[in-house]
Amino acid sequence: MMRLIKVLFLIPIILFGLLWLAILGIWQFSKSTESTVEVNYPNGATTYPLIFVDLDLLYYVEGDRTVLVSSAIHAERPSWSPTGDQLAFHSYQNGGNEIYIVNFDGTNLRQITFSSADDKNAAWSPDGRLIAFQSNRSGDYSIYTIDLASGELREVTTAPTDDEYPAWSPDGEQIIFQSLTDAAYGLYTIASSGRNRQPLQMSNAFSPAWSPNQTTIAFSGIAEGEDLDRQNREIFTLNISTGEVKRLTFNDVYDDYPAWSPDGENVAFLCEGQTTASDSISTICVMNSDGSDIRVVTNKWRGTTPTFRPQ
Repeated sequence: MMRLIKVLFLIPIILFGLLWLAILGIWQFSKSTESTVEVNYPNGATTYPLIFVDLDLLYYVEGDRTVLVSSAIHAERPSWSPTGDQLAFHSYQNGGNEIYIVNFDGTNLRQITFSSADDKNAAWSPDGRLIAFQSNRSGDYSIYTIDLASGELREVTTAPTDDEYPAWSPDGEQIIFQSLTDAAYGLYTIASSGRNRQPLQMSNAFSPAWSPNQTTIAFSGIAEGEDLDRQNREIFTLNISTGEVKRLTFNDVYDDYPAWSPDGENVAFLCEGQTTASDSISTICVMNSDGSDIRVVTNKWRGTTPTFRPQ
């Protein structure tokens, strides 16, 4: 009788132990697969490593692997520091978008802006001192810069328009951005001091990116003759000296967020629907800077806003 009682007493303990081991095994599996994610490269890997966002998470592509930077960091529109060891981004926390900085390995997360307004689309200056971003703290969206050492905030654009998506010139003297004027978006440049605002490309242009040699702007736009309501964006380049506009993509899908490789030979971009019949899937593609040899570098997520790591 005593032996039966002992057996009955041990059964729940054994079952609890087995359940605990199963839970521990599942946790260890999820932990081991949390940072490394399989990715299919049907047309080869990228020449330079890049980072992109998928469902508010940062992924890093290098060679033939894609790695989750951190499951604890929810980010949009990442921008590399000039040294390539930190990232600036915006994140929706505590009821609004703010600008943050984090080490590339996911450590030392720091909040940079503290406002009840909408602060987003960070862009790190080439000298590493400033971060440009857009904010509606004065009403319309304007471009601001914040000094990382002093915290000094400067409103760079003050026109009564929505100025968005800032990007620095390689020499750090100018900022390019998209601006909503007369119900259409166009591209403008302005000195980082806030002077000499100039229009560049005024026909439904978005998401500008400056080439490393500072001669060309890549941007997304709606091709002439396309239905504006469809929002079928393509990737274009604008030669700053000549004003020549060249169309790089000819896809019946949504192409956006171009980003130059460090040597200026390649452009990464969001290419929606490139590898699937579903129109809701977006991927990251890379092409030569003349628009040739488009290749998919990720096709398993809703990837967006790629940016190459500085070399």
